Amino acid sequence: MCRDIAASFTRYVISVARRFPKKANPQISEKGCLLRVADGVAILAQLLLAAEAIPKSEKLLRLQVDIGEKRTVVAGIARFYRPEDLVGKTVILLANLQPTKLMGVESQGMVLAADGKDGVVLATFDQEMQVGAKVR
Repeated sequence: MCRDIAASFTRYVISVARRFPKKANPQISEKGCLLRVADGVAILAQLLLAAEAIPKSEKLLRLQVDIGEKRTVVAGIARFYRPEDLVGKTVILLANLQPTKLMGVESQGMVLAADGKDGVVLATFDQEMQVGAKVR
């Protein structure tokens, strides 16, 4: 299970990194391979404070998160999670990505998830975590 999550995470980070010019993201080689995932990437525990569907979108949810500061994150998990089931969960966030707009909502990070047997599964913890704790 951990290998599946790690592999999905690596594929996703590579796909996100490819969206930025090479000068802005020196971690991408000429062949598009990620050289160092850990350098410069802030992966933190986050508490989901609120969640709501984004109008006119079947896939996206707007999440209000707390990582020691409040942020808005847009996640493509609406087909797999109801907003009311997410409130109070502690999940994993890539916190220092460049903000981007999705369906008119600025997303200030990315929630980590993996493809499971029955769809997308959020990466979470098996114990209670402190908000903003670094994930290693």
